[in-house]
Amino acid sequence: RPLIAGLQPESLDGFVVLEWLRGQPALDGLPVVVPTPMAATYGPMLRATELVAPTLPSAALAALLAEVTAEDGLPLASAITSGRGQARLTVTMDPDGLAPQAYRLAVAPGPEGPEVTVRAGDEAGAFYGLLSLAQLATTDGDGNWLRQAVVDDRPGFVRRGVILDPAPRTGIPTAASQAELLERVKLGVRHKLDFVDLPGRTPWPELVRYCADHHVELMVAEGYQDALTTMPRSAAKDRLAGQLASGVRSVALCWDDLQVDDPVSQAHRHAEVFVDLYRFLRAQAADVRVSAVLPPYGGIPGQHLVGSAPGDGERYLAVMHDALPDDVRVFWTGDGGVFSSRVTSTGARAYAAAVGHELGLWDNDAIRFSDTRRPSSGRAADLSTVVHSYMANLAGEAEWSGTNGEFALLTTLMYSWNPTTYDPFAAAAMAERILQDRG
Repeated sequence: RPLIAGLQPESLDGFVVLEWLRGQPALDGLPVVVPTPMAATYGPMLRATELVAPTLPSAALAALLAEVTAEDGLPLASAITSGRGQARLTVTMDPDGLAPQAYRLAVAPGPEGPEVTVRAGDEAGAFYGLLSLAQLATTDGDGNWLRQAVVDDRPGFVRRGVILDPAPRTGIPTAASQAELLERVKLGVRHKLDFVDLPGRTPWPELVRYCADHHVELMVAEGYQDALTTMPRSAAKDRLAGQLASGVRSVALCWDDLQVDDPVSQAHRHAEVFVDLYRFLRAQAADVRVSAVLPPYGGIPGQHLVGSAPGDGERYLAVMHDALPDDVRVFWTGDGGVFSSRVTSTGARAYAAAVGHELGLWDNDAIRFSDTRRPSSGRAADLSTVVHSYMANLAGEAEWSGTNGEFALLTTLMYSWNPTTYDPFAAAAMAERILQDRG
């Protein structure tokens, strides 16, 4: 739908967005939850001297609560004390009533201070409820405040994340570059990121621990072009064993940027390698998640698939449809090919049907969102009904010029959390506000 008369989402660029923002009325300054929840009502600010949570479902959740309240400056008390105006938090798990990652947050006036409840489908959902609660807290010269609210929320995409280079600027991992990348992940996590891909690198212990503690799937991508087929199988397995030893439990086996000119023969050869490496990974770690990137990784079957003549990509995918194990996730780059200005649920369904496996979107157009400081746009509102994982490609250091990378990260997370009501202009406004507040 047009967001400005005569302007379609794919026409957005940094200049248009900034001009639009200049014309908007001043924001009221009251805190809201970001990304925009599926449903939320907000009320007035309630005074809260501190937050107290006498019981929590787990020690892990208690640690996360301490972390998010410290980052937002809301004091966390160790025990209930009458007469202090504390905000009292109760967290309960309701896996039968709420889906995984879903939560219901309520902040209401109470007899001695705000009464806060978080009901969640699982611990990830409880964590997201705590993140949303922290966003409703503010401090001024008169003390600490929480905004009255009722939030019913759940993610659109099951996995929402980004491809990152583990060695910003230098190309060689250093302590400084690892700390810089971790800060980018932390910014994403504060806005409900739960998926990170490191292409062709081994993560370091601090990153592995952080992702494990914050409900983030940390995936490594191995292979490029025909490397997994041509390298000695023992070398490929040694490489994969090293990734598992680092703590990784998600691996993508990739044959991207490879021309398909002998589709059936190539597919059988790739399938044999894939299944062997899949079985090796499973034997080493039963809980490992295995994904695939195949040569015809973008475009729409029957119209055009990248890296193949008409019909060849379809024949390749037909072989892989039956050869890949049932639980393998396959990544796709969208209707348009390598870079897709528009990604539709129709195109996704066609590719999913051709490959016969759970689909993830490898969104290379995020590079353009960053380059032009343009909010994520052109992605279907119902795409998450077909695609389960959304992954924005921000792997190059050029994408992080100034705060452009953070801007692209934030707006892609706003889309992937709530694609049904996502508005690029509103997302741009909120991202700019967040980045301004961060300094």
